[in-house]
Amino acid sequence: MEKWRLLHSNFNDPYLNMAIEEAILIAVDEGKSPSTLRFWRNSRSVILGRSQNIIDEVNIEECERHRVKVVRRFTGGGAVYQDLGNLNWTFIISRDSELYPNAFSELYEFACNIVIGGLKDLGVNAEFIRPNSIFVKNKKISGLAAYIKRKAVLCHGTLLVHANLRILSKVLFKLRYEVTNIRDELENNSPVSMSAIKDAILHNFERRYKIEVKPGSLNTYEISLSKSLYEWKYRRDSWNFKGQYHSF
Repeated sequence: MEKWRLLHSNFNDPYLNMAIEEAILIAVDEGKSPSTLRFWRNSRSVILGRSQNIIDEVNIEECERHRVKVVRRFTGGGAVYQDLGNLNWTFIISRDSELYPNAFSELYEFACNIVIGGLKDLGVNAEFIRPNSIFVKNKKISGLAAYIKRKAVLCHGTLLVHANLRILSKVLFKLRYEVTNIRDELENNSPVSMSAIKDAILHNFERRYKIEVKPGSLNTYEISLSKSLYEWKYRRDSWNFKGQYHSF
């Protein structure tokens, strides 16, 4: 049975969280870490796609008014708003894994189906909308982005659970789809916790693919690398606002 590592990150700093994402991918690619499933959350932030122009996507004045940080990720895709009512999930897959995908399309479908299966166990009838989104009743609850290296791939996504959609609508200029929270789509407004959602996704993953996922922690290499990426890349305006990065 294939074994994976499970990470429940307690860091809410969006700069640090993005540094950790990239550090884990590098470590898995270099064979220094196993395939990993990670759950994490950010404080109020707008997360830009790698190549996006901040002026076109983000209302800077509203971000300042609502104390929303702006962070550029290393993966592609569109800008998203996050706060503690949003759950982020990440699959980092080693090329040695039987689940290693052959293409972005296969990776997105793999990840979405795991999340959707977990949500259905909680009574949320979600569906995968190509190429990289999850919808409930024609409203978007999740978007995905990915990065492929030589010996590892990363796919991460959002999940609107009870995020502040009023602030979301103010800080983002371009909303292609109507969005909704999982909490608002449950029958009788039944409460659902972050822990319940994480457990449902995890159990669906293990059941569907016969994977053993064990709780773990960042290793010393990942910690060191994430600190360097945080210091020299993700906390700097040159990266977050202009996409310019000079390696450490």
